Amino acid sequence: MELLQKQHKFLFDTTHFYKAFVGGQGSGKTLVGMLCAIFLSRINKNCSGVIVSPTYKMSSRICQKAMLDILNGKHIISTNRIRHTFHKSEERVYFPQWNSEIYFSNADNPDKLRGSNLAWAILDEAGVISYDCYLEIEARIRDPRAKLKQILVTTTPGDYDWLEKVFPPETTEKKLYINARTDENTFLESAYASDKREQYDTKRQARYLDGEYIDLFQDAIYYCFNKLKNVINNFKPLANLPVLVSCDFNRNPCVWLLAQTVQGKLIFFDEIYMESARTALMIEELKSKVLINRSPKYAALLMYGDSTSLSIRNTAASYSDWELIDNAFANYPNYDNRVYPNPFVKDRIVTVNKELENGNILFTSNMKYTIEDMQKTMWAVNKHEKDKKTKDKARGERTHATDCVDYLTYALFSRYENEVTIY
Repeated sequence: MELLQKQHKFLFDTTHFYKAFVGGQGSGKTLVGMLCAIFLSRINKNCSGVIVSPTYKMSSRICQKAMLDILNGKHIISTNRIRHTFHKSEERVYFPQWNSEIYFSNADNPDKLRGSNLAWAILDEAGVISYDCYLEIEARIRDPRAKLKQILVTTTPGDYDWLEKVFPPETTEKKLYINARTDENTFLESAYASDKREQYDTKRQARYLDGEYIDLFQDAIYYCFNKLKNVINNFKPLANLPVLVSCDFNRNPCVWLLAQTVQGKLIFFDEIYMESARTALMIEELKSKVLINRSPKYAALLMYGDSTSLSIRNTAASYSDWELIDNAFANYPNYDNRVYPNPFVKDRIVTVNKELENGNILFTSNMKYTIEDMQKTMWAVNKHEKDKKTKDKARGERTHATDCVDYLTYALFSRYENEVTIY
C-alpha cells in the first residue's frame, strides 16, 4: 500500500487524541480518513467508531463508497480484500475478525449519536459541520474498552470558524495538525491543480488548494477590486462595436450599466441610476445613450440582466420588464435579448473576483455609484447573500450596481458565453 508522506504520518500517529488533516481539494483527505477508520477498528477490538459526513448524501456517495472500495480491494490504494460485512440499512460495517464496527452518520441528524459509547470518531469535511455537532460527537468518545481513543477531522477549510479555534495550524502535545496542498498529491493528474488554480482568485486558491484558514467573508464581497487596477480615467465607446447593457430591476434605486468588450476586457463606461424608478423611464434614459437623433449609435444592442423579471409583469400595461425593453428596441439593428437564468450568488461573485484580479474588468472613473458599490457591498449574516439592508444615506440601497456587474460578467466569462469576444 503506497501512501503520501503526510497521509502516512497522519494514519500511524498514536500519540495524539486530537488529529486534523486539513488540505486542499483532492489532497487525499477522505482516503486517509477511511484508512484511519480501518486502522482504529483493528486496534480497538470489541469497540465501535463513527464516520460523520456533513449530509446523508455525502456519507453514502463519498465516505461509504470509498470505504467499500478499499475493503473490497477495488481501490487504487490496495487490491487486497479485508473481511467484513456491510449492513446497508444500518449504515454499518462489521469486522468479525476484530468484533469491531464502523458506523456512518451525518450532521443532518447528530441526535442519532446520543447515548453511544465510541472508541473513536472521524468528521469528514468538518469545515462545513457545525460546532454543536462536533461537541456532541466528541462527548461520545468514552468507551472504556478502547485501547486508542481518537477524534479526527479530515477537511478543506470551510465557513465555520470553530475549526481553526479547535485545530489551529500547529502540532502540540495533545493535537496533531497536518496541512496538505492539492499539488502535493502525486496520484492526481498533473493538470488538476493547475486547472483549479486558474479558476480561483488568490483567496480561494489559499483555501481550496493550499488548505489554509482563509475567511472569504470578513471583507467586502469584491475583495479583488482595486481602483488602481480596475478603474480607468476615460474610455470612448466605439460605434462599430455592440453596446452591452446589464439591468437590475429594483425600484429604489434602479440601476442599469453600459459596457463594451475590447481586446478581451469588459469595460463598464456608463451607469443609469434612478430613484423610485419605473422601467419605462429607464428605457427613455437608455434611449438617450444609445441613440443619436433616433438613429442607432452602436453596431448592436445586447441586453443582459436579472432573469426573474422575465415573468414579473407591470400591472398597468400587462407587460413584463423585459417585454417592455424588447418592444422599445425591436427596431435597433442587431438587437438581442441575452437574459440567462440567474446563477447562484456565490458562483457569480467567484467569477467577478477572478476577472477583477486578472484585470479583465474595468470601470471608467465617472461611474461613481458603481465604484462605491464594488467597494462597500458586504455579505449578509448568512454569508450566502449580499447584505441588501446596507444603505448609503445619499443613494439608497447597495448591491444593485454590483448585481448588474455580476450578471454580465458571469454571462461572458463563465457558464453561458464562455469567454469575452475579442473585437
